Amino acid sequence: MTWLPWVLVALLVVVVIILLTRGGDGRLGRAVERLVREAEGAGVSAAAQAEDPPEVAKLRAAISRGAGRPSEAGDPDAAIRGLFRYLEEAVLAPLQAARARPEGGARLDDATNALEDLAFFAKDRKGEVPGTENLGAIVQAVTREFALDTGVPVKFSAPAEVLAAHVAPEAFKDALYLLLANAGRFGKGSTVEVVAESAGDRVKLFVRDRGPGFTPDALYRAFEPFWTTDRDALGLGLTHARKVLAKQDATLTLRNREGGGAEVEILLRRVGGTR
Repeated sequence: MTWLPWVLVALLVVVVIILLTRGGDGRLGRAVERLVREAEGAGVSAAAQAEDPPEVAKLRAAISRGAGRPSEAGDPDAAIRGLFRYLEEAVLAPLQAARARPEGGARLDDATNALEDLAFFAKDRKGEVPGTENLGAIVQAVTREFALDTGVPVKFSAPAEVLAAHVAPEAFKDALYLLLANAGRFGKGSTVEVVAESAGDRVKLFVRDRGPGFTPDALYRAFEPFWTTDRDALGLGLTHARKVLAKQDATLTLRNREGGGAEVEILLRRVGGTR
């Protein structure tokens, strides 16, 4: 995945936030349009850049620094992390403070929430190495947290035996929570089923809902960044979950259930399993 889509979405969020906090500003709008053209590869004169407000100039510098990192460090996600580190530190913190004030308003709250979500997806839990973990205990903790947070009931079933799986626990919790959130949203709050099964040297974990299921287009495009059928969502949950699980030698598969609803299957490496 290239860093350009992240940059363009980040620019959109920053524009909304700055306009909400500063009011309409034609100069700012023109500056951001130039910045988008630059991100897309178009040339912009130095004279035009000199007219940019400080916020845009800082963002241009952050993008430029991030864009140079992948080739130097061999990390294609470096630009994304650098950009969102800037957004989180320089933009999100003041917005969170402003949101707490009475004059913040609903639009500022929505914009801040959007940026918080983007910052979450851009984070990487560095240093957490996959190891042998009790999968049932991890899943129980996540489902309990999700049910308490959202009020959506979750039914979890697993074999009596301990299913020891090869996972990085905190990153896995993030991915599973995103899948539960997706199921809860499209299942319109009905009970989400989570089922763990032993499969030889693998463990299967299913997240099931009774919503409308995946459309043919969704089955084909669901893992594309920012693609979604829900206009209130960012379209990053499944993309991020698959990326996190891939780092743990796990796969993510989508399908529709018989009788209606969606099913997401996580296939994990079991520790101590037999073929």
